[in-house]
Amino acid sequence: MFDVDVYEYEEKRDGDRCWLSGALWAFPPWPPLMRQWLDATAYGIWRAYDMWDVPGTHGWDVRVYNGVFYLSSVFVESEEERKEREQRFLAKTAKVMEDPVGLWESSKLQLKETIDQLFSLDF
Repeated sequence: MFDVDVYEYEEKRDGDRCWLSGALWAFPPWPPLMRQWLDATAYGIWRAYDMWDVPGTHGWDVRVYNGVFYLSSVFVESEEERKEREQRFLAKTAKVMEDPVGLWESSKLQLKETIDQLFSLDF
């Protein structure tokens, strides 16, 4: 369906994993232009989970089978790696956990400036 084989389901490579249908938010069959959304979403999830070092997973893997979008978690297999990721995750999220409201308050001005710039665009 897509010109990138990595998204196509292959029984040999993908058959032993649990795949969840994404039909709730992406109604099948997918047109080929949806690949742009798939690229951005899949890459974003992979990067976010690794950026934050979420302990149990590296993010999602994505496949398309018969025009339907499927997700599967990419688990951290090694207990040693999971423990290392957990320590980094706790360190990275400590600021959020200690004062989530303060972090939000400090981000609101920047968010408002960005929104104001977007609303001021004149097409």
